[in-house]
Amino acid sequence: MTKIYKPLWRFPVAVQIRIHLQFQKVSTSATEEADRRRSATRDMILEGSDSVKMYTGLNSKEVLLKIYKIITKKVKRINYSRGPQKAKQHKANPHPGGRAKVTDWFDEYLLTLVHIREGLSMNILASWFGVSLSSVSSIIPTWVNYLFRILQKFIVWPSTEQIKRSLPKSYPAKYADTRVILDCTKFFLKKPKNCSSQAATYSQYKHHNAVKVLIGISPRGLITFVSHPYGGNSSDRCIMEKEILDKIEPGDAVMVDRGFTISGLLLQRAAKLYMPPFTRKQEGGKGKFLNQNEIVKTREIASLRIHVERAIERMKNFKILTNTMDLNVSPRLYQIMVIVAVFFNLNPPLLE
Repeated sequence: MTKIYKPLWRFPVAVQIRIHLQFQKVSTSATEEADRRRSATRDMILEGSDSVKMYTGLNSKEVLLKIYKIITKKVKRINYSRGPQKAKQHKANPHPGGRAKVTDWFDEYLLTLVHIREGLSMNILASWFGVSLSSVSSIIPTWVNYLFRILQKFIVWPSTEQIKRSLPKSYPAKYADTRVILDCTKFFLKKPKNCSSQAATYSQYKHHNAVKVLIGISPRGLITFVSHPYGGNSSDRCIMEKEILDKIEPGDAVMVDRGFTISGLLLQRAAKLYMPPFTRKQEGGKGKFLNQNEIVKTREIASLRIHVERAIERMKNFKILTNTMDLNVSPRLYQIMVIVAVFFNLNPPLLE
C-alpha cells in the first residue's frame, strides 16, 4: 500500500518547528563538515614548500601567493562557466554551479592548481574541498581561463639580441645563432565517437587517438613557445608552418630532431636549420652509416636538443597532461599548457 505523506503545513505548529530545527541542524552539520574538509586540505597544501610543490607544482608558498595576488589585482569579478548548454541561457553567473557561493577565491585557486598538478578526478576534488560536483565542474574551466588570460603574457618570444645576451657560457659558439629548439609531443585522447574526429586524431606512430603540440625553448632552456593542439596525424612541418614560421627572422637558426622536414621553409626566410644528419646505406646495401664528421655533429646537436625533451618531461610532471582526455577537453589543453609553461619558467633555467 502506498504511503501518503502529509505536507508540512498540515502538522501542528510545534511539530513544524521541531522538523525545521532538525533540518537546520543537519544542514549546519553538513556545512561545518565541508568547512572542516576545506580547512584541512588548505593546511595540507600550505604546510611547507615541499607540500606546495607536490600539490601545485610551484616552488614555494611565496610564489603561490604572489601569483594569486596578481590575479586578484586584475580580476574584480568572476563569471563562472556553466557549460555550453547553460551558457546560452546564462552568459555570466556569479556563483559556481549556480548555487550560493561556499568557497572563497583562494580555495578555488588551490582547487584548480591541484587539478592541473595531480590530475585528480572532480569527485575527489569535491570531497577534498567540501563542495558539490557541479561546483567543481564550474570552478575548474573558469579558473583555467582566468589563469591563462593573465599568465599568457609571461611566455615571451625573445629577440635575437636577448637570446645572444642570455646564452649559457658553455654553449658552443658554432650554434650560437640558434633562436629556438623545437620538438613535438602528444597527449592521448579517449576514442571519439565521431568518425571524422577519430581519423583526424589517430596517430599511426602512437597507435592511439591523440593531439599534438609543438614546444619551443631558448638555448638557455626557458619555454618561449607553445602551439595550439593539432590532430595526432598532423605533420611537424604543418604545425611549424602554421604556428611559428612567422616568428623566424633572417639569420636565425632553428634546432630540431630528424623528421622535421622544414629546411625549405627556413630557406625562404633566410634562416638555417640545425638537424642531425640522416644515415646512409653502405656500399653493397648492408647496414647504414654516418661518417666521422656526421657522428660528431649528431652528438653535438643531440647534447643541446635534449633540453627540449627535458622541458617536455618536466611539463608532464603535471599529471593532467598525462591523463587520457576527452575530446571536449582538448580545446582547454592549450590554456593548461601555457599555464604549465609559465610555472616551468619560474624554476631555475635548465642551462646556466
